[in-house]
Amino acid sequence: MDAARATLLEGQNEVLRLVAAGVALSVVLDRIARLCERALPRGLCSVLLADADLKLRHGAAPSLPPAYCAAIDGVQAGPGVGSCGTAVAERRLVVVGDIDAHPYWRDYKHVALAHGLRACWSACILGGDRRALGSFAVYYREPREPANWELDVIDGMKDLAAIAIERHEAQQRQATLIADLREQQGRAEAAAQRLRVSEQRFRDLTEASSDFYWEQGADLRYTFLSAPSLGMLGIEPATLIGQTWRATLPLGMSDDAMRAHDDDLQARRPFRDLRFHRVDAQGRLHYLSINGVPVLDPATGAFLGYRGTGRDISDEARTVETFRAMIDAIPAMINAKDLSGRYVLMNAYQAKLYGTTPAGAVGRTSGELLGQGYGSYTSDIDRRVIETGQSTGFFEEAYAGVDGVKRNWLTAKLPLKDVRGQVQHVISIAMDITAMKATEQELRASQNALSRAIVELQQSDRAKSNFLASMSHELRTPLNAIIGFAEVMAKEMLGPLGSSRYKEYADDIYRSGRFLHDLISDMLDMAKIEAGRRDLSLEPIDPGAEVLETVRMIAPRAEAGKVAVETELTQAPVSIEADRRAFRQILLNIASNAVKFTPEGGQVVIAMDRDDRGRPRLRVTDTGIGIASHQIERLGRPFYRIEDPTQASTEGFGLGLALTKSLVELHGWSIGFDSELGRGTVVTVTMG
Repeated sequence: MDAARATLLEGQNEVLRLVAAGVALSVVLDRIARLCERALPRGLCSVLLADADLKLRHGAAPSLPPAYCAAIDGVQAGPGVGSCGTAVAERRLVVVGDIDAHPYWRDYKHVALAHGLRACWSACILGGDRRALGSFAVYYREPREPANWELDVIDGMKDLAAIAIERHEAQQRQATLIADLREQQGRAEAAAQRLRVSEQRFRDLTEASSDFYWEQGADLRYTFLSAPSLGMLGIEPATLIGQTWRATLPLGMSDDAMRAHDDDLQARRPFRDLRFHRVDAQGRLHYLSINGVPVLDPATGAFLGYRGTGRDISDEARTVETFRAMIDAIPAMINAKDLSGRYVLMNAYQAKLYGTTPAGAVGRTSGELLGQGYGSYTSDIDRRVIETGQSTGFFEEAYAGVDGVKRNWLTAKLPLKDVRGQVQHVISIAMDITAMKATEQELRASQNALSRAIVELQQSDRAKSNFLASMSHELRTPLNAIIGFAEVMAKEMLGPLGSSRYKEYADDIYRSGRFLHDLISDMLDMAKIEAGRRDLSLEPIDPGAEVLETVRMIAPRAEAGKVAVETELTQAPVSIEADRRAFRQILLNIASNAVKFTPEGGQVVIAMDRDDRGRPRLRVTDTGIGIASHQIERLGRPFYRIEDPTQASTEGFGLGLALTKSLVELHGWSIGFDSELGRGTVVTVTMG
């Protein structure tokens, strides 16, 4: 036993030498575990380190299976969490003689038993401040309870581990402190370097900037002015040092503005964009703007003076003057108001109508200039622009200026926003449209008169159509009698007339009567269509059969003129909904025209098929005289005729094609003409 104690003591001394030498904690803890295993044969030692949240991390376990060490690494210490978790949580020694039977190992024994571990004695490693640093444990592969001397060995080993861990933590704190000190030193050196760079940057900017910088003491006399910028303005800074602002003779400021600035200085208030003029040594006028803030002692708050910047705004001021001249030249009202409704800008055109000047309008309201009635009205519109941030668009308004003359205006109001998108001003533009409104009223009166004339014309046109319809009906009744009697006489139905000349006269009367009858019929049909009295009686018809009937009807004339008439009918049956009489008239008029205008030896083809959309289509093609392009657009107008230059005159009054076009459109169909002068014409009727 004495030899064992001597070996243990020698081992402890060796560990302490390693700790003093600053050897890595993992090496020291491994040496402690091995020392314990020599003192406790068959024991398997483990050191777990507790972090701030009492999660247990692997420290050393030279003889335990690595898979087991990995399985318990990071476990959260707590009561009933195995031997080590409970020991750390409760800061005491926990002895478990049989892992399989002990309740502390209920949720973890499957891990231990899988690696052949049956007993675990664990002690909490405590620091000098009674803080749990981890656990020191001894495992056995068989169930067993410790003897007192074995517990003494564990107690000594966990104290030795506590020394090593606390020494390691102290070294870490020392290293962190040294690193912090070095970092602070580095930051201080970097700050000093930045300060040097900043000072150099300020000097560079002062020399390169178009602005100038200035400082005043507590007596409001200049103590510093940046030289380069003032030099460009023809001002020698040295001549201003020790002088007050007033002593530098600023120009272009009113007495009120001067007093207001003096009040700011006496009250130690900051100021911005104070504008004035100066004349340089060469007599050139410069517009200047300066800003300033009071400088106070950080410790006492005592006033030390002013510090600020200034810049030459001559170009800007001249641009403003140009802009001012430009808007004053525009024959429209242009103004800007602030959020309180007071004018900050008004052009000369508006100022004259408002009985003031552009400068006199600044700071005043619409109500003050034109009365509260108008002021309240326009202020409501301005308020909507401010609240919505949206322009009004152009709107019309009417009111009188100070001269009492009421004028009409086309006005628009829009918001003027700052860089943050906040409305700062309301801009108004108004154009005098009084003359335009008068012209508009005159135009409206003319339009009304024109509308009345159109109505009267339409009424006259309907009266004409009604008259023609009535007249044609009255004419056809006696005309039918004339035609009938002429036919009886021409055919000598009641016996010979005597002289052959009587028969010729009777033939002439018959032909003339038929011609006049057809003309009156066409006029009657046109009149009915125009009067809206031509109704369609729709029924299913076979257009192919109607084509053949039409060919039969025009055959005598075609034969007389030696014109060949052919048909091309689709094999598939075609049926349409149409007024039979109207469809025959359409066919007959188109086919008759084709024969009439086709010279001897020519050809007329009447085709019935479907177009590429499957709609029924009638096509009449001839090789006649053709139609000039400028005449095609006039086809279908009543009484418009195409003359045949090869004949002295062409019979007809130009109603046939007009009637045909009207009947086609009355069905909801379309008609088209394709023709080339001297080559022929194609007339297409699309039904659908």
